[in-house]
Amino acid sequence: TGYRSPAAMIWLIAVVSLACSFSQPAGTIAASLAAPWLIVTLLLALLGARHMLREVRDLDAQLALVAALMLLAVGGGWTLISRAGLRPANFSAEIVLLTGVHFHYAGFALPILTGWTVRQLQNGTSPSRFWSSSLGTMIRRGLIASVVAGVPLVGMGITFSPLLEVLASGLLTLAALLLAVMQIQVALQPAQARRRSLLLISAVSLICGMGLAITYALGAYFQTKWIDIPTMIPLHGIANSVGFSLCGLLAWNLAPAAPAAASFTEPAESVDGGT
Repeated sequence: TGYRSPAAMIWLIAVVSLACSFSQPAGTIAASLAAPWLIVTLLLALLGARHMLREVRDLDAQLALVAALMLLAVGGGWTLISRAGLRPANFSAEIVLLTGVHFHYAGFALPILTGWTVRQLQNGTSPSRFWSSSLGTMIRRGLIASVVAGVPLVGMGITFSPLLEVLASGLLTLAALLLAVMQIQVALQPAQARRRSLLLISAVSLICGMGLAITYALGAYFQTKWIDIPTMIPLHGIANSVGFSLCGLLAWNLAPAAPAAASFTEPAESVDGGT
């Protein structure tokens, strides 16, 4: 796929329409403008489900990549709900919007970067022996399971149980810390000089962002405001969106043949230019 392909054009139209929806007050017009983005995310979810049924057979990088496509639709749905001005379960308008944002970054960018990083360490130009060992395989599978399950579990905890929210946030934080270590390992490989700075920024930002997340979750559980939402939005939000997600995605797209959405099923060797 190219930037001028029909799929790219549809994506661009949906993104612009979604951006325009935020220029309108929540309601029918804003929801209508957000609807194309929901449709795009649903189509991506169907693509992910297709790959899931046909190709995923284990807790491997491919599972993380297809889960990202499917979880993105949850973000699209909550974003539409927010723009419509609806408040499920009597959540505040702020929480509804932040839930949509959460599934775009933790639900989409996190699994994608997990999948690409794991695949690089397994099958890249400098594969790691440890991650192919029995212990490494067990840890790697635990990471993927935690990333895929942790995001929806946090959402369920926010809705139904503060204890579940704390436990799920802790699980996701541990997974994020492990991913950050793996990103650093990739960044330090000699073949990754072009990606190194961005991957290191992504890893450090992930550590900082998830540290804030678990601090907020624990404070909410113990009914102590160690950090509040207005503080979390600029700190946690920028760390996850710009530092972790944007820098991480840009890092992988610096390669001669970047792991684009259409190449989710390709091995790392082809991603690195056929080596």
